[in-house]
Amino acid sequence: MISVVIPAFEARDDLPMSLSSILAQTFEDWECIVVDDGSRVRVNDVIDAARDPRVRLVRHEANQGRGAARATGLREARGELIAWQDADDWSFPNRFERQMAALRAEPRAMFVGTAITVADASERCVGLRCDLQSGTRFLAPLEPPPVAHPTLLFRAEVLEHVAVDSHYRTSEDHAFLSEALRRFPFTNVSEPLYCYREMQSQSAQKYVSSTRARLQVVADQAGDHPVLAAQRAAGYLTRCATYLALSAVGLEEILVKRRSRVPATKIVEAHTRARETVTRMASERFGDLAYPCAVDPSRTDEAQT
Repeated sequence: MISVVIPAFEARDDLPMSLSSILAQTFEDWECIVVDDGSRVRVNDVIDAARDPRVRLVRHEANQGRGAARATGLREARGELIAWQDADDWSFPNRFERQMAALRAEPRAMFVGTAITVADASERCVGLRCDLQSGTRFLAPLEPPPVAHPTLLFRAEVLEHVAVDSHYRTSEDHAFLSEALRRFPFTNVSEPLYCYREMQSQSAQKYVSSTRARLQVVADQAGDHPVLAAQRAAGYLTRCATYLALSAVGLEEILVKRRSRVPATKIVEAHTRARETVTRMASERFGDLAYPCAVDPSRTDEAQT
């Protein structure tokens, strides 16, 4: 069984689309644990509307941060495999099926990620990332993780050796990956199976917090690589300064777009088909609660530069 952990904070509008993408999975042996991290607006009605006993809710009475929410979800998980899902993103319906096949094809791998599509505010596919080819390998010292953290499916046994640090309010994902993928082999599915809504979730405060976490990881792993550590730290600081400068004049989208490649037509088409399926599920299960930007699935997407 796969235990899907969804940390959620003030995510009532986003959660129906995210949950619908789990409900629509072609692989059906899963449980989904939504951890409401002290939201002011509760999501009990969204969980009830899912009408599926595999979906359950755990609540923090006060906001503790995403690291603590992930750790709570992991304590509740009962599956032999763990999958992440962010509350403001959605998965393609065949995500788990394809990842399970990848683990069977690479039996040494303990983690498997996937490529991601990047969506704009209208859910159009405007970018592609993390489409590295399959093949089992380890992360090199101080190498930035090349897989997208929220796409990960991994064997629960690794948690006996590497834990999610609940002290990180954000960027616990980078800290966890940087440690786990150095110790355990991973692989990747090169086709996109996850939609990342970056512009809707990014902010200057989040970028600064993320940079701070990355600098801490660099400091922790510097060891015998002080020069490389200094280079990594300088790169993170430069990107953060650039983002803040662009954000101050409303142009942060420029840097966000530079992180993605323009998707090929077949990628845009796959994204559109997946979105149509998930949007139908959202309408069927959640009705008026469904994510307000779950746009008309009949509209044609166009890749943007």
